Amino acid sequence: MGKPTQQPYKDDPDAVSMHTTPDDYEYAEPSASTDDLPSYNDSEAAASSSTIPQHITSATAHAPPPEPYNVIANPTSPHVNYSKPTNTGAVTIRMDERLTDPVELERYIVDYMRAMPPRPIVRIHGWHNETVRRKDKKEQERVTDFDITFSFQQYLSRPYDELFWEEHTVQDGEDAHRGGWRKTKAPGFKPGVVLSDEPTRTLKDWCEDFCASPSKLKVFRISRPVEGIDEACLIGQIENLIRSTHYRGNTNITFRVDEKAVDIYSPTLINHWRTSWIRWIFYLTFLWIITWPILFFTTKWWTVYEVKWSFARWPPRGGDRIFSGISEMDWINKHSALIRDLVLNKYSGDGDQHPTDLPPRQGSATPGPQMPKTSNTNVNSALSFIQGGVNAWNAVSAGRSTAEQGWGYDC
Repeated sequence: MGKPTQQPYKDDPDAVSMHTTPDDYEYAEPSASTDDLPSYNDSEAAASSSTIPQHITSATAHAPPPEPYNVIANPTSPHVNYSKPTNTGAVTIRMDERLTDPVELERYIVDYMRAMPPRPIVRIHGWHNETVRRKDKKEQERVTDFDITFSFQQYLSRPYDELFWEEHTVQDGEDAHRGGWRKTKAPGFKPGVVLSDEPTRTLKDWCEDFCASPSKLKVFRISRPVEGIDEACLIGQIENLIRSTHYRGNTNITFRVDEKAVDIYSPTLINHWRTSWIRWIFYLTFLWIITWPILFFTTKWWTVYEVKWSFARWPPRGGDRIFSGISEMDWINKHSALIRDLVLNKYSGDGDQHPTDLPPRQGSATPGPQMPKTSNTNVNSALSFIQGGVNAWNAVSAGRSTAEQGWGYDC
């Protein structure tokens, strides 16, 4: 009998699951000569100079794989506060039977959660109050003039860049949830006393500890904070752009981080209830007054791992700040024309969907030229949007006696 011929392995994302093992692969015979391969010493030097895991290439470092698990929104009830809006997207939940396996849990954290950056977002909100008459009574009604968001995710560095990316596993002397309802230090820890010769627990150890816990209600949290954004600088510059349109309404420029933390819930019936519509029954019947303390004290938490992303950092030996992608002023210069157009167009939504290469426009009521038409429908849509901003400005100018009188004020 002859030796069976093995077919070369093809990377088909639809054919390979997260559970595929090395034994499932069939590899082609190597075609390169051993003379062309690097020496053992060269390979060791190259491996030691990189912090990227061997199974992650430079391509995947820039583009992590798609989210393999269903994303569950934070079950916190929505609450609107215009002075400080609640970010219900700061924490998202994953709940899957596969994540009860410590190997699978660690693989998900290493291959996806620490490689995919969170989404720092700036929200630009403007509104004014209008007096309306209802049944012979005057009332004040809030009117939104614009509500725009921009994401800074693309300006964070790629993963494993030691200057702007840092992972951290909790140390023995740090306060953290270690499988309980409150934060504690490591058992037996005393300042200046080494507990043992064994190293501090690794992420693998904590994943095994979480999955081995007999508790039915347990949560493993991966924190992903973002640092280094000069919010005061951006707020001042954006405010100036808004006022340059002669807007006289109220403004609120806030920052948030979507998916700042990801919670891995144990897939039990109660956890399914607390993340689904069933929780509203407890809210409406006020049963949450009884159930919330029970859940608080019976849920076991692990907050032992975080991946910190930096928008900018100060060099250790002094000097100017170093940016992972773009500085605050460069971002303002890039988006200034777009922000003014969106404000004048009274836009509400994601500002990243529109082009930033717009010609700068001064606060003038003089109508500009009409935008040309092309054969590309996408380009025409973008040009129509720009023209809409021009028309909005003209409408504002026509509706007010002078530009100095402004628009968007309380009335």
